[in-house]
Amino acid sequence: MKRLLPILVILLTGLAPLGCKSKAGLSETQTQPEAHGDFPDQYEAVVRDYIVRKLQRDPGTAYRISEPPYRGYLRNRPAQGGQPSRFGWVVEVYVEVPGTTPPEEERIRLLLRDNAVLSRIQPATYFEERWYQL
Repeated sequence: MKRLLPILVILLTGLAPLGCKSKAGLSETQTQPEAHGDFPDQYEAVVRDYIVRKLQRDPGTAYRISEPPYRGYLRNRPAQGGQPSRFGWVVEVYVEVPGTTPPEEERIRLLLRDNAVLSRIQPATYFEERWYQL
């Protein structure tokens, strides 16, 4: 037992840095505000347009934005290296699902840049952290 303790201590201290990656391997320039573009001041109109055009919902469809946009990014899949690939502003939106009683909401996340939707953020089960938020 006395022999195992030093080995255990060495293993634990040697492996500790492996679990302490900073912000998904982002470089210092990628965490700067310039990497994400300007704050999307027209985000409400962009979200409304996305709901009508891409989700093909009625223009009167109820929706709510849970919080102002925050800086975020999309990453490649682990098989492609898992590195961040696109940067912008994340907006979380709750959209009414048509034909449900009582009314139900669907949560969607959009990545915006330059007052346009870059992508809809899909859940990624292969990343442990909130991989899309800085």
